[in-house]
Amino acid sequence: MATIVLHKDKLNSVGGAINSIVTASNNLNSQLCSLKTTLQSVNFNTCNLQETINNIRTSTKTETEKIKDLSKLIKKVDEFVSGALKIGSQLASDMILYKMTGY
Repeated sequence: MATIVLHKDKLNSVGGAINSIVTASNNLNSQLCSLKTTLQSVNFNTCNLQETINNIRTSTKTETEKIKDLSKLIKKVDEFVSGALKIGSQLASDMILYKMTGY
């Protein structure tokens, strides 16, 4: 459970960083490069956010479309974190039950 909480904290900061970029939206490509560097602390085996940000940054879409893609990414990250926490909580409950009952 501690690992899930640790990763949750890292991913929660990603949503805030992306949201800051979306609201500022000046020099988007530069800000996306900075965000990509920030994401180096997130385990890419779980979720390769660096590659996702790079794909958005290098796409030929308009800035408005890129911002929409970033908003979608925030939603997906939030859903991932919620799902992981739900699984972690259920696992912790199951482990306690197993210790108490042996089942």
